[in-house]
Amino acid sequence: MARGRGILRMGEKGQETREVKPGDLINLPGEVPHGFETQGDENRVLLVVATAGWKPLEDTKFYE
Repeated sequence: MARGRGILRMGEKGQETREVKPGDLINLPGEVPHGFETQGDENRVLLVVATAGWKPLEDTKFYE
């Protein structure tokens, strides 16, 4: 994470959680459902590096 703080939720029901902060690196295996919850007032900024085969418009799902 480049800026901000948040909670990473992983798994089908978001049952696995991890606090993330600037400087943290996160490795998510393909097809693992995940989401982020921002903490604090600062916007969250992430740098995403993906492997070949990732189709962002098809593979990404956004939840409210």
